[in-house]
Amino acid sequence: MPDFLPPSWRKVRLVHLGPIAYEVDPSFMTAFVKCRVCVTPQGWMRRREPDNRVTTVDWPAADEVVSRAVLTVMSREDIRHDPNLELCLPAWLPSWWSRMACTAAWFIVGVSPQSFEAIEVEQLDPTGAGDVFATALHIAWDRLGDLDRAIRVAARLAGQSVCRWDSPVPYPGRSGVGIG
Repeated sequence: MPDFLPPSWRKVRLVHLGPIAYEVDPSFMTAFVKCRVCVTPQGWMRRREPDNRVTTVDWPAADEVVSRAVLTVMSREDIRHDPNLELCLPAWLPSWWSRMACTAAWFIVGVSPQSFEAIEVEQLDPTGAGDVFATALHIAWDRLGDLDRAIRVAARLAGQSVCRWDSPVPYPGRSGVGIG
C-alpha cells in the first residue's frame, strides 16, 4: 500500500509503475502527487489462471490510473480485450503511445493521431522491448522536453534491445527499432 512508501520515494521526479500481475495497487497513483508518473498497465489488465494461461480481465481502475499518469504506454495487444478502451484513452491522457510490433507504430497526443513509421530490424528476442521503450520515452521526454525527439530516442533503444542478445553495442549493419 502507498502508506508504506518511504517519504523520500514520494519526492522523486519520475516514477514508472508497471505491474506484472496486479501486485501494484492502483492506489499508488495517489502517492506521487508531485511526480511525473508513467504507467505500463498490462499487469492491471490480466491474470494467470491455475493452469498457467494468462487471460485478460476488466480494469475497473483504468480511469483512476490513466487520468493521473502523464504517460501511458501499451501495445494494441494489451487492449485487444476491450476495443472501446482504445477510443477512450486519448481523451484521458496527455499522451499515449501505442506500438505495433516492429513494423509499424503510431502515437496519439490528445485526440490527434500522428503516425510514425517503425524501422524494421532483425528481431532476436522481443522480451522487454516495451519496458525499455516506456522507460526511455519517459526519461527522454522529461530531459528533452520534445515528445517527437523522445519517441525517436526510445524507439532506437527499444530496437537495440530486441536485436542483440548480450552485446552492449548493436550488431554492425543493423538499425534499431525506431521511428524513422
